[in-house]
Formats: sequence, structure tokens, C-alpha cells
Amino acid sequence: MKLLVIGIDGGDRRIIEAMDMPCLQQLLSELSPLDIHEDLWSRGWSEITTGMHGTQTGAFYDKPVLDGGTGFTQKYSVNDYEKVPGCKPIWSALAEKGQKMGFLNLPTSIPAPDVPGFFISGPGAGFSPASRIPTQACSPKALYNKLIEENIIWEQRYHVSGIQSIDLFIERCCNAVQSRARLLECLSVSEAVDIDLIFHKEFTIMTNLFMYEVEQMVNASGLPSTPLQKRIAEFFRVFDDTVQYLVNRLDPEDIMVVSDHSARPYKHSLNLNQFLKNLNFQKTQNKSIKTSLKAYAFDGKRKAKAALASHPILRLLQDTDPFHGGWLHDDAIDFSKTVAFTSRYVPGIYINDQRFRGPVSNPDRNVLIREIIDAFNCSSEAKSFSMKARSYREEYKSEYAYNSLPDIWIDLPDGIFPEAKGCFIQKNPYWARFESFRHVPKDVIGGMKGRDALCYAVKERVNQLNQKYYNLSDAYNLILSHFT
Repeated sequence: MKLLVIGIDGGDRRIIEAMDMPCLQQLLSELSPLDIHEDLWSRGWSEITTGMHGTQTGAFYDKPVLDGGTGFTQKYSVNDYEKVPGCKPIWSALAEKGQKMGFLNLPTSIPAPDVPGFFISGPGAGFSPASRIPTQACSPKALYNKLIEENIIWEQRYHVSGIQSIDLFIERCCNAVQSRARLLECLSVSEAVDIDLIFHKEFTIMTNLFMYEVEQMVNASGLPSTPLQKRIAEFFRVFDDTVQYLVNRLDPEDIMVVSDHSARPYKHSLNLNQFLKNLNFQKTQNKSIKTSLKAYAFDGKRKAKAALASHPILRLLQDTDPFHGGWLHDDAIDFSKTVAFTSRYVPGIYINDQRFRGPVSNPDRNVLIREIIDAFNCSSEAKSFSMKARSYREEYKSEYAYNSLPDIWIDLPDGIFPEAKGCFIQKNPYWARFESFRHVPKDVIGGMKGRDALCYAVKERVNQLNQKYYNLSDAYNLILSHFT
């Protein structure tokens, strides 16, 4: 086999170097990196898949629906690539080069395309990882029965799994990466492919949940000091063992290691809507505090008042520290009177113009953009947290996704997530030790994405690119360079 591409969702060299992961450590030391810094809004796996940034494809994690309203969506599927001028997914480019291929668990790829070899899509694109693997994720369709026979865990996520035992959850994460590696070996050998690409989500699932513990272990050179840390360390050992297993069994001529982003502690959340409200750029429709409390009570069987008295995280959210307050109450936006707004996941601000049937006319847009940028950059919060606003959308007038782009971009340091709820900026109340899933309401708790994505390949291939700046779209050409 010519090339094995190991895709690690959220793969982070700092964590790999600290943990007991000798195989990956050796691979990263022997291969050469592209110096990549992702913007964390464009979908990293789609960049690798198409060789195009989200501004060229519209592949963003959250973007406007653009139906005349103000709604946002995370929906994006492989069918969307067909709408993009000049977009050639990597499986099509490989097929044109006469290569036989195997894809396993690639995100944003349902329905699985027909390829010479095999293709098993990852969850997403409207398909939940909690569901059984659909036939649309398999090409050829006969693979569906193989996945059932092998009891393949499609992807292990916390919230949709319903698992409440931390030990069981980590065990299932280990089982997921092990069974996926065995399946790839089996299919790769039977199909005699030229290139294998395998993608694991569980690395980032673990760091998103347990980053508080992972950070302590990194600072202690990977040595665990609690029972939970020992279980986390076991996952990283198992993960590394599966990489070694594939390297030994498939014996590829070349190896690449890629990730869609790195991993960082989630220390603060950012609410740009609150910033806009504070300066009167945004108007609201008040909701009652009773309604807001009900929405944030995690135990639906108890009244919100009782939850406030007994729930440790909700008590923390009442902290009078200005960076804590605001989690319990957010007002609905009155879009008929609002001139700017944003959404969760978007590190930017949209002008409420004709795209959204808003009140801002085209002649007023540029003046308003400048006013908001100046106000943001002069704010004490922006200065304290090294955040900076800049004009964004106008730089991409000729791009396919122009209408989806925010007018203003906010450059954020690591550790600040655009949550779009609560105060302008506030501490993440979940950045703390927990030893039970009892009060953990979602997957992204202590960790978040970092910009330093992995893209490692043989030095000669990396040197051929000969560029000054890189993003993950360059991984596309790096993969294809193995098949000239």
C-alpha cells in the first residue's frame, strides 16, 4: 500500500508528546509538519477533502440559512460539494489518478460516494452518531452487513449515548477506535487498496469532556494522579496501540498524520450579542426570569427554584463575579430594530442587512461596520483578553460563500469560545474537576478547539509545496502528491 492517512479529530501534538503514545511520538518526530493555524470556523475535514477553504465552499460549522430570515444552521453534506464551482473531492481526484482507496469514518461525507475500493462515511450531515449506521454511509452497500457483524461503534459521543458511567464511556471510546482499526485492516487487505484514510473522533470527545484532567496530566509529563486520570491515560495508550497495529499490519510506504484542529482548555465564553446590546446595536424582547430559569434547570422533574438551591453548577452560575453572571438569562433579539447580531460558534458579527431582511441599507453598512469595530477594539474586555475586531466579508467578494460570511471577524486567543449567550465575556463554569456525569449536560465542557492542526508527511513531500503560509486545504495537495 502506498499511503496511510491517520486522521485524528482534535489531534494535538502537545498532548501526544505528554502521554504514553510512543508510536505517534515517533511518527511525528520522523515526519515533517506544515505550520498550520486554523480559523476554527471553516470545517477542517472539508478543507482536507476539497482543497478549498470554507469561504470557497460554504463548509462552516455554523452559518446563516440565508432564506430571508435570521436563522443559522450546521447542516452540510457531501452533496453540497457538487454546488461549488471547481470543487473536486479528493476521492474523485484519486480515482482520476487510477488509485484504489479506502475511506473509514470521514465526517461530512454522507451519502458515501461510489469509489474504486470502499467508503464508509462518518456521522453528521443530519445523521446522529447515536443512530445505527445507515446504508447510505456504506459504499458498496454490502458493507452495511459487515459493520453489523463486527459490532462497529460508528462514533462514540457522550450526550447522545445516554451513558452515565465515566468508566463505561471511556471503555466504549477505546472499543470504538480498536474496532475501527480492525475493520480498516480487514477491508484494506481484501480490497487491495493503494491508499487508506481513517478518521477517529474519540480523541476530541475525550479532550472536550476531560480537558481539566488532561491539562494536569500534560503538566505532569503524562503521569496520572487520580483514578479518573488513569482511565484517561488508558484511552490514549489504546489509541496509540491502534495506530501501531495499522502501521504493522498495513506496512504502508508512506504515512501522513492529520487533524482538523488541536485541543485547548475552554476557559472563557464570548457573547458578541451582549456586546452589541451593551452599545445599543441590538434590541431585545424581554423574557421572564422564570422562563429562563426553567430553560437552564437540568433536572426537568424539579422546579427551577429547587434546582438553583441544590445544583452545584447552577449555584456557581449565580456567582457575582462579572465574568460569571448572565448564564441564566438571555433576552430574545428584536430583529426588526437590531442592526447587528451573531450566533453560537461564529467568531464574528453580521450586519442585519438585506440578506436577513433587516433595517440596514447598503449605504449605511460600511459606516456601521467601522463603528462596531472601533467600539469593540476600544472596549476594556477586548484589551484585557487580547481580542481584535477587523473587517472580514469584504475581503471575499468573489468567493462562493460570500453571503454566508460575517461582516466583522473577531481574532480570539486560545481558550475563548463564541457561545452567544450570557455576558460579553465570562468564565466557563464547567472548567472544574468532576467525577460523575450527573451534572454534565453536553459534550463540550472543559476543552475546545485549538488552531494548531496536525499535518505531517514525509519531508520531501512537504518541501515540494514550498509556501509561506498554510491551512488544511494544503493537505489535499499533499495527499495527491503521493500519486503523481
